[in-house]
Amino acid sequence: MDAASFNILLHAAAYILEVFGVSLFIIFLYVIYVDCVLPAWSKLRGFSVKELAKLPEVRGRELGVASECCICLDSVEPEDPVRLLPGCNHGFHSACIDAWLSRQPRCPLCRSDVRLEPPDQGTRGDSGSVV
Repeated sequence: MDAASFNILLHAAAYILEVFGVSLFIIFLYVIYVDCVLPAWSKLRGFSVKELAKLPEVRGRELGVASECCICLDSVEPEDPVRLLPGCNHGFHSACIDAWLSRQPRCPLCRSDVRLEPPDQGTRGDSGSVV
């Protein structure tokens, strides 16, 4: 085998190893994506229509103070349907917050997680108050 043939074989072997290495790297990235990224994103899925119906709905006049919906930036009128988010108690037009929460389960104002289940009541102290 002469030097030119050996050089061609050497370059072919290097190319095969390079392609194999890149393929392994792509497989590695896919495994990381499936194991780490997708589970984190699945926690950020929005609520279904049935889940949204569980959120409390009141009228704008029940908010007490004149307010503005931070999603549409329109004022909340006394007869407007408003949803109150459990936990933070922020209020928004029902249509606005339903559209928001169908994409992500966080309050658009304070970014706290919106939970549909009632929060833990905690432990009761001697005075009967929640601690």
